[in-house]
Amino acid sequence: MRMSLGKEENEPDRSIDAEAVVLDITRRLAAEAGVPIVPVTIRGTRSILRPDQWFPRRGTVAVTIGTPAPPEGADWAAAIRLRDAARAEILRHCGEPDLA
Repeated sequence: MRMSLGKEENEPDRSIDAEAVVLDITRRLAAEAGVPIVPVTIRGTRSILRPDQWFPRRGTVAVTIGTPAPPEGADWAAAIRLRDAARAEILRHCGEPDLA
């Protein structure tokens, strides 16, 4: 295993898209299994670790556990509705604009 202080070549950049938090496979599995997704919002990390820095600054981070979003079926459309519900809950708490 190789360690580096810089960004690995296949490592994704940090994104401001809240949808990135809700992974495709997670919502599909949750819809198929009939279990809710619990959205978690982490706010304040952008000011602590900015994209052009590798050393964090002091700051406050808030973690909000959202309302569980139960699936309404087991098909692809149910997974999309689950994604949208979790995304809306995350956006409600993140303090960032909806760029979608």
